[in-house]
Amino acid sequence: MCFFFAFCPFIRTFACDMGKISHFFAWLRRLGHARGFGIQSPTDYWFVRYVISEQWPYHAYDALPKADRLTTRLGRLYLRLANHRQPSTIIDLVGMGPYLHAGCRRAHIITAKDHLAGMGDGTVEMAVVPIDVDYKMLFDRCDDHSLVVFHDIQHAYNLWRAIENAPVARITFDLYHCGIVVFDTRRSPHHYKLNL
Repeated sequence: MCFFFAFCPFIRTFACDMGKISHFFAWLRRLGHARGFGIQSPTDYWFVRYVISEQWPYHAYDALPKADRLTTRLGRLYLRLANHRQPSTIIDLVGMGPYLHAGCRRAHIITAKDHLAGMGDGTVEMAVVPIDVDYKMLFDRCDDHSLVVFHDIQHAYNLWRAIENAPVARITFDLYHCGIVVFDTRRSPHHYKLNL
């Protein structure tokens, strides 16, 4: 028994490193899909290259709250998405309000859990939601101009697969830590796996 307790710090360190190791292997598998390589659609290539994988600093990066590396990277991605879409209303159920507001100052950010009931008959313009949200009810409120971001998809990958296979989810971008769904019905369905 003493032998086990002597190695407890090692076991805790190993468990923390396993998350980093699995993230590294996911990044390595997606290496060929970085910055839009292999994407044939000009619209999707532009979106990946100049919104998702944009390397230039934005004006609002310096004023954002300090956080860990992953939260900062995801927050900056959400800022770029909000800046690109310029929605009037954003549903934020993961606590990324400062990043989303920095991307679109005029947007009204809804943070309540009863977000769909509070919207009335309106459509969802942009939403950042956890992976375990009722996506079918959310998708009923989406139209061709909607964009939905699912947060922490690596923890429920089977659920992300069901979301990808939903008939209304036309274009999806799997970034390992989050997934982006676009609902443009004029487009043929396509699913991309990318590095963030």
